[in-house]
Amino acid sequence: MADLKKRVRKGTGKVAFMAHLEGIKKMLDAGYPMISVFEEYEKKLSIKSGQFGKYVRKHIRNENGDTNRAIEEKGKNATSKETRPVRPRTPDQPAFVSSPTPRDDLIHPKPKG
Repeated sequence: MADLKKRVRKGTGKVAFMAHLEGIKKMLDAGYPMISVFEEYEKKLSIKSGQFGKYVRKHIRNENGDTNRAIEEKGKNATSKETRPVRPRTPDQPAFVSSPTPRDDLIHPKPKG
């Protein structure tokens, strides 16, 4: 039974990441690739590289607290239908008028045979 893997509690990886935040930030600011920084701290953090990337994006790259999703939502709201200007129709442009009678000339008949 000594071979059993020690159970890691949820949230311990984030606590470890926050404990090493300054060192991680210094390496990234110095120009090290994120994967190199992850490999340096991998045994200390006990998290996977994807989670490490999420924590870097959330806590280091966007220090004002905005996550990438929040930034995208702000962008969507800026181009939403309510905020787009409506181009007025010029007098020489005809308005769309639908015809109540069907136009058979637009329908191609099926070939016989």
